[in-house]
Amino acid sequence: MKHLFTLLACMAIGLATMAQSNSLYNGVYVPASNNGPDAEYQLILREYKSNADNTSSIRYRKEIKILRNRALTAYADKGESFIVWNPATQKVTINECYTIQADGKRVEMNPQGYVEQLPSNCVDCAHLNGIREMAIVHCGMEIGCTIVLDYTITNLKSNIIQDYFVIPQDCPVKKYEIIADFNNKESEYFHTVSNPTFDFKCQEINDDSHNFHLIFTDIAQTYQASYLPQARELYPIVGISNYPKKETTKWEYEPIAEAEDIIATCHNDNPLTFALQLRDYVVDYVHYNSISPIEMALETSQPSKTWKDNCGTAIEKAFLLANLFRQAGLGEATIIEGSAEGFSQMSYVIPEMIKVRLPLNGTNYDFSPISKNNVTPSKDNSENKNPTVQLDYKDLISPMAGRYNKITLPNDKSFRINAGLLTANRTAPLAVGKQDECYIYKITLPEGMHMVGKPVSIEKKNKDLGQMRINISQEGNIVTVERYLKIEQDIISNKKHYKTFRNWMIDWDTYRSFIIK
Repeated sequence: MKHLFTLLACMAIGLATMAQSNSLYNGVYVPASNNGPDAEYQLILREYKSNADNTSSIRYRKEIKILRNRALTAYADKGESFIVWNPATQKVTINECYTIQADGKRVEMNPQGYVEQLPSNCVDCAHLNGIREMAIVHCGMEIGCTIVLDYTITNLKSNIIQDYFVIPQDCPVKKYEIIADFNNKESEYFHTVSNPTFDFKCQEINDDSHNFHLIFTDIAQTYQASYLPQARELYPIVGISNYPKKETTKWEYEPIAEAEDIIATCHNDNPLTFALQLRDYVVDYVHYNSISPIEMALETSQPSKTWKDNCGTAIEKAFLLANLFRQAGLGEATIIEGSAEGFSQMSYVIPEMIKVRLPLNGTNYDFSPISKNNVTPSKDNSENKNPTVQLDYKDLISPMAGRYNKITLPNDKSFRINAGLLTANRTAPLAVGKQDECYIYKITLPEGMHMVGKPVSIEKKNKDLGQMRINISQEGNIVTVERYLKIEQDIISNKKHYKTFRNWMIDWDTYRSFIIK
């Protein structure tokens, strides 16, 4: 198992050096500004221990050097650290906390700088009000100083280790070290999920007694750009678990009397629309708490408690949504976790992977309990199936100088990319999502009003990327607008494709409006 872990981690990262030269990203550090990074981690250490006495611990050590004043300001928060734990099942021990100033002077932490508080994410969650957050306000800070924090979180009632984390940070990392020791051998299990987006070194240390020991060096900072893919699709990520259970998560169906009014409000004769409206209610109005299930000793609330508290983790909200689907008579909803075979419990700490599967008319649809992304399978918006929509010009018009007026079309239903945020020289991959969008509008103008300029007729195709078409014309006093966009790629990582897509988006945004007089 040890060799499998390292093989997956190092082979995936090694692929970075084989990236195509035409890729948007080459795995090299691109500073957020011309002045370089605000700070740099000299070391990040994670050391995991699972003990035979049913306890476990995670030791963290971070050494970060401040390079620019901006790293000390409130919005960058490099001068503060936050530790979240559950006093009912965990203990926090501060091993070391000090600052080495630019001249080498060591400034020990002021005891008054340790502030315990309720995490803001738990304020509205009754069953999570016991969680605590330690805010550490570091002292002796100045440009060129190095902040050192070393602490251990001990799980007092469980030897289960589960963690999932991104290797790159928001500033470069010189060295990232991961050590794991599992003493409950019968349930030993660990794994990695890694993406070859960054070019850095991965070294396995075999000459010690640890179950595994990995060292990453010279890690680029995370990208600073709009419309990035999810972290687990973009950055090298490590997942660690020794959770012995591998079966699908269980939950108990229980009708919730208090939910009947919401179910009635969301009711729709179209089962998919009905399900989407219930999903939207859970996403919008049941507070999502991203706290790790480890802090709750892997205990999860059942649907009635999540409803009563109006708050839950991703898995708890999934239980609730599946319960509402069944209670509404939509079908036998189940929880799926979308993870690698034999690693299903890792989805406890990967919220995006948790889905509620609902069969409707012979087709399975997968709903996220924490986001309103399109369900799977995606809706079919092909150009031959979209009906023409009649629009009232009075809802679209805005006056301009003289006799001119602007007509602005409605926003697209699911496609949300602003061309103004697509820089000409982008260095990060772009999350687009496969699209098949078609809009046909007819707008009746008052007598005597007409479009200014020539009719618009644009059609662009790329065999790998897709197709974009815009037609705007007037016949009599009726303006017809056709907008069609088909994108074949979920993530654009090719420079030529990105340039093409950006040009398409400029046209797509530009011709969302036209002038009449």
